[in-house]
Order: sequence, then C-alpha cells, then structure tokens
Amino acid sequence: MSRVRVLQGAILKEQDNIRDDSIQVIKMNDSLEKTKQSIITYFRGVRTEWGKITWPEKNQVVVETCFVVAIVFIFTIFIYVVDIIFNALLAKF
Repeated sequence: MSRVRVLQGAILKEQDNIRDDSIQVIKMNDSLEKTKQSIITYFRGVRTEWGKITWPEKNQVVVETCFVVAIVFIFTIFIYVVDIIFNALLAKF
C-alpha cells in the first residue's frame, strides 16, 4: 500500500509540475498572440495610411528633382568660390 501511495504522490507531483508548465506555456502563448495581433494591427494601419497618400505626378517629380540638383550645384560653386577667396586672403598674412 505504501508503494502505491508513494507512486500516486509522485504522479500527482509530476501532474502539478505539468500543470505549472502548461500554465506558463499558456501565458507565453497569450503573450505571443498579443504580440502577433499588435504587429497585424500595426501593418493594417500602415496599409490604411498608405492609401491616403497623394503621390505627385511624374512631371512634378522630375522638375523638382532638377531644381534640387541645380540649387545644390549653385551652392557648391558658391562655397568653392568663397573658399578660394578666404584662402587667398589668408595666404597674404
């Protein structure tokens, strides 16, 4: 009889451990599901906002890109000229 009780106690302890482990697994699954739902919700929001964007026409993009390149080129030349002037002035001293 004592063997049976000891074995029953061991089985019960193992079942308690299994229950604790399964509770932890359930908690991890809940956390994983919440994270998964958060990611899904985020990307749904991104897709919704993506549809609200008004994209410029190709012609407008080309013209504005040319303006940006021209302005950068002009400022580069200006800074180069100012640098030459300062080098010339400082070389005299």
